[in-house]
Amino acid sequence: QIPHMDMSVAHGDGLLWESGMLAARALAEFAFDFPVGEDRSFLEVSSGTGLVSLVALLRGFSVWSTDLRPQSARQRHMSVAASFGPNSSELGRFRTAQLDLLDESTWPPADFDVIMHNNPGDDGHYGLLCLGFRRLLELRLKPRSTALFATHLALTAQELQCCARSNSMDVFVHRVLAPGRWTSVPVEPDIAKQFSNEKGPFAFSFRKRDAARAVG
Repeated sequence: QIPHMDMSVAHGDGLLWESGMLAARALAEFAFDFPVGEDRSFLEVSSGTGLVSLVALLRGFSVWSTDLRPQSARQRHMSVAASFGPNSSELGRFRTAQLDLLDESTWPPADFDVIMHNNPGDDGHYGLLCLGFRRLLELRLKPRSTALFATHLALTAQELQCCARSNSMDVFVHRVLAPGRWTSVPVEPDIAKQFSNEKGPFAFSFRKRDAARAVG
């Protein structure tokens, strides 16, 4: 946890978590199978300090940076302005919003090319948030698009459920080998057995199938 600015830390505001660093690195080095540009939309949930959103802007996405607590929006706007300039194109393709993974009424109406989330701690409710994230992917991730989830911890039962493959979603797990080098393998049908003796850090990628393939 790295304190940032003068934000309250009562609920983790103004802190950069270890999983946030992992998520930023995963996004910076992830090889998308489509060209990245401002016509591609990126949604970060549980943004906090917004480091991942900064990386997404640097890569060229148009970014929605969201968090449960709206107080952190000012911090993220200031970070973008300080990083890229107050009149930058990056600030022009950046927006903030409040989003509660457990309340679908707060979710943006748009569909996204990339959605990203990370687990900052071992509090039991983060497993529920991961399930909410998976539901968000089902409803708001475009077909043939990619989502990312990062955690530096062992997976809980709910996170195993969250990261399981399905008829509509192919899932891969990625582990850091060295700077710029990752190992990537598909998540197996028996995900609990696959991760029974493993601890993080992990990054997961989700590839949403198109409707025709999902039905097949």
